[in-house]
Formats: sequence, C-alpha cells, structure tokens
Amino acid sequence: MVPVLTFDYSHYEDLSYREFSRYVERYLLLHEAPTIDALRFKLGKSWASGDIQVWIKAAEKRSLRELVIKIDASTRTKYPVKLPKSLSRCFKTLVTLELRNAVLVDDEASSVSFPSLRKLSLELMKYPGDVFVAKLLSSCPLLEDLVVELCSSDNVSVFSVSMLHLKSLVLETSGHISEGEAHGFVIDAPSLEYLKIDDDWDGFCVIENNMNKIVKASVFTTRPYTEQLLCSLSSAKRLVLCFQTSKCFPLS
Repeated sequence: MVPVLTFDYSHYEDLSYREFSRYVERYLLLHEAPTIDALRFKLGKSWASGDIQVWIKAAEKRSLRELVIKIDASTRTKYPVKLPKSLSRCFKTLVTLELRNAVLVDDEASSVSFPSLRKLSLELMKYPGDVFVAKLLSSCPLLEDLVVELCSSDNVSVFSVSMLHLKSLVLETSGHISEGEAHGFVIDAPSLEYLKIDDDWDGFCVIENNMNKIVKASVFTTRPYTEQLLCSLSSAKRLVLCFQTSKCFPLS
C-alpha cells in the first residue's frame, strides 16, 4: 500500500536482468494502493523497451503524480530503450516527469497531452526531431520547471522553448558534435525567474520575448551569445557569466 515506489537495479545486482524484470512486474501487479504518488526506475543497463512498457501499464490507473525513468548514460548502446507512445495518454495526472537516456517515439495518430505537468527533466534523450520537441512542450500548459541536457545523437538542431508559465529553465549540452554542425536554443518564456545555460557546442541562443522577471541567471558558453541575451538578463539580481574565449567585448 506504500505510495512511493523506487526500483533501483544497483541494489539488486545479485539478480539477473530477467529476474529483476519479473520481480518489478509482480510487485506492481500485487500493489494495492489506489494511487501512487511516485514511481521511479533507476536502471543500470540498456533495458528492454517491452519491460518498461509493461511496468508503466501496470501503474497507469493509479493517478500517478511523479514518474522517473533513468538509465545509466554510460551504458548507451545502439539499441536504446524506447518509451511507449502512450506515455502521455496513460498519465494525465503527472506533475513531475524525469527521463534520462531513452528514446521518445512520436505517436502521429494521437495528440500528446500532459495537462497537469509542472516539472519536466529530459536528459540525454533522443527525439523524433525538432517538430516533436515543440509538440511535446506545447502539451504542457502549466509547466514551471524545465531541465534539458542535449547530446550529440539527440536528433535535434534547434531546441525551442516557448512557454508562458515557465519559471525555471536549465539548458545544457553534453558530449561533442561535428565541427560546423548547427545547433541552438530559442527561448520565449516571459515569466522566467531562473535561467541556466551551460553550452560548450559553440551554438546560438535567440530570445523571442523580454524576460524582465529574471532574478538569477548563469550562462556558460564557449563564446558570447548575442547582445540580445545579455540585455534580457538586465533584471537579474544574481548573474554569472563565463565565456570561454580569448576575444574581449564591451558590456554597456
């Protein structure tokens, strides 16, 4: 009857992959609580997509509020875990969703909808493309906290964040990309209060609306972004800027 369930494979290393999978499946099927506040999976290897789909289905009628699926990034293989297309349809009650090192699949036959989501974390994920990213974020009308860590194989050129109620935004890059490969961020978040950008890919950042509610910001890049970004941080009370370049430029 416990409302918070965490399945961490590192605590069950004496079990084989198949034994651990059966254990989780049986546990969820026998669990009797009418609601689950949090369901967390921390997996130490590239797991079978089918197993995660079975686990999620076993919890889909429990008014789940928090779902965490994190797969150790050091185990990334050519057969990564694909999350089920029905993820958004199963959990309309989700408030927190954290995903790491997996593949999101677009279900063109149905819409994506996370009407209650307020916190979203996407680390080292792979997407169907830029259009899907926009579709995913637009399906979260109440989102306030967004964390994104991009990787070289994520299939995204421009990560666009256009969110009216977003208050906290963290954008990071990981790994290396090919020289000359274009990438960047577009931000339209007028209610933003906290911004962190940690980008060593020498990309670009476009601000589409004034962010005059920013209180705290940290920007770490290989070179200065445009003056537009710096001007948008003028309301910050705490500001950290780190540009890894030998070129000097004036601040006015």
